Amino acid sequence: MTRGGKRDQRGSATLLVTVAVLVVAGVAALLVLAGVARATGERVRGAADLAALAGARAQADNADACAAARSSARGNGAEVVACRVSGDEVEFVVTVEVRAALRLAGADHWFPARANAGVVTGAPG
Repeated sequence: MTRGGKRDQRGSATLLVTVAVLVVAGVAALLVLAGVARATGERVRGAADLAALAGARAQADNADACAAARSSARGNGAEVVACRVSGDEVEFVVTVEVRAALRLAGADHWFPARANAGVVTGAPG
């Protein structure tokens, strides 16, 4: 249809606004997902740090370092993948690797983290 020799463009602004809203909504959704993923990664790194510290404390008290690390990680929503104690009762380092899952669209996305804690008295200054 034409009006005075010009093509009728009624409704084209509605289409453009609809497309713009969809684009903005898509970008916002991606930003929210990125924020959730970053927060999950930070939480897992914190859980690894706390698990390593719990293991180091247990080792210093002559208890099972890895059991303490597992208990701490579990309490923080993570699981211990590996735990290793290097050294003796005086000088030791507890190394803990943990992971936690973020479930998106029915699939688990794993976030790993690693931390060390311990007592090293002969470290170079």
